[in-house]
Amino acid sequence: MKKSLAKWHIHAVSALSVLFVLFSVGAAGFIKIAREVSERETKGFDESILKALHAIASPVLDTLVVATTDLGGWMVIIWGGLIFTWLVMKKKWYKAIIIGAGLGGAEVLNLILKALFARPRPELWERLIVEQSFSFPSGHAMASSALAFTVILILWRTKWRIPGLIGMLSSMVYIGFTRLYLGVHYPTDIVAGWLVSGAWVSLVGFVVAYYARRTNTVTQSHSHDS
Repeated sequence: MKKSLAKWHIHAVSALSVLFVLFSVGAAGFIKIAREVSERETKGFDESILKALHAIASPVLDTLVVATTDLGGWMVIIWGGLIFTWLVMKKKWYKAIIIGAGLGGAEVLNLILKALFARPRPELWERLIVEQSFSFPSGHAMASSALAFTVILILWRTKWRIPGLIGMLSSMVYIGFTRLYLGVHYPTDIVAGWLVSGAWVSLVGFVVAYYARRTNTVTQSHSHDS
């Protein structure tokens, strides 16, 4: 029992350390980009990337991108709700909390940050879709990456870790591409969205893992004493 408890402690501490590092990197990266955006230091870089993507525009891509870009919008809420419900039904409480808090918190953070930075959207060409909210950070990027990071987190210690990692990161990057292709976001909006969602989900994972560690330590200690 002591060896089992010690081994579990090592895994738990390692997980907490990794999550803390991911939170720190994400938060620091977001702060750096936010400062540069506020000082308009990224304007040239942002616009050059958008113009390069617009150069590959075609009717086929237009149709595909318009049809699929909302996979990172309201569809995330549906998928997140389904996953959350399934986890609750299976009584996987910690994982359900990660999904619920990860997605819900990212949505709230996005609203706050958009209002705080109030960055206008790009106006480089006539856009195929109309977006009324502010640009920084991208809501679609934050929602899709929050879903991706939470799913990766809850699958990490299962046999689905690699398929989940590849599938979720691919979908997250694709959604980011669609927002740039449509000209409704700057590249820094997308990257900032990924970073702040990564930081937030890492923080949620850290809190949940810390609580689970304390709970399991007490439970296993009581079992050992018995």
